[in-house]
Amino acid sequence: MSIENAKTDQLIRQPVIEWDPARPVWADCNRYHPLVDPDAYAAACGCGLLGVKVSEGGLVAKTGQTAIEAAEARGLIVVGYEYGAADPERFLELFPPKPGRLPCLDFEGKNATLELAEKWVAEVTAAYGRPPWFYAGFMWRALGQPEDTALAACPWWGAQYGPHLRMMRGVGKPVAWQFRGGSTVGPDGAPMTMPGIAGPGPCDLSALLCSIEELWAMAGALGPAPQGMP
Repeated sequence: MSIENAKTDQLIRQPVIEWDPARPVWADCNRYHPLVDPDAYAAACGCGLLGVKVSEGGLVAKTGQTAIEAAEARGLIVVGYEYGAADPERFLELFPPKPGRLPCLDFEGKNATLELAEKWVAEVTAAYGRPPWFYAGFMWRALGQPEDTALAACPWWGAQYGPHLRMMRGVGKPVAWQFRGGSTVGPDGAPMTMPGIAGPGPCDLSALLCSIEELWAMAGALGPAPQGMP
């Protein structure tokens, strides 16, 4: 078997997480699908969690700070992420450590290199006292899913649209699965939306793979989960 075929065979053999409609679902808001009704979202979200784009290349994400403030005012945990890995210092200015916050590196874009990602993770880990989440899909696979890096300690937010999520090498424990995004449909074949998140079209949705208790522990959240959560 050639080296290339061996790599393909290894990828195919990696275990998968099957779709389970019973898992709590949460949304990732951005400039295209902003948070417009935080009360409606908080009531609909089964795990008290909202993803928010904080920055990209040092630039502040449009509507990001407004969404963070609205979510936190309602007791939601916020996964704040930087697209790329260009400027951890700026990210930490915009999203400093606070109970109920989960920093995350979105491994996409032109700054998605292993060197920059490890630097980003090191600085954010030092500030928060715990590894950030790591959102990774196609680009991490394209990089070869390197192991024994700083990313292996980061809880993994996987991205794969379809009936299952294929596990990846070189990442930490799977905690979330973005199962639909943009114009795609969910595993059941239907476009999916979330109350409180504006269109046009379906928004990005993820399923929680860890327990509610684990989620709150990772976020260093204080007090009980928001009322009405499972």
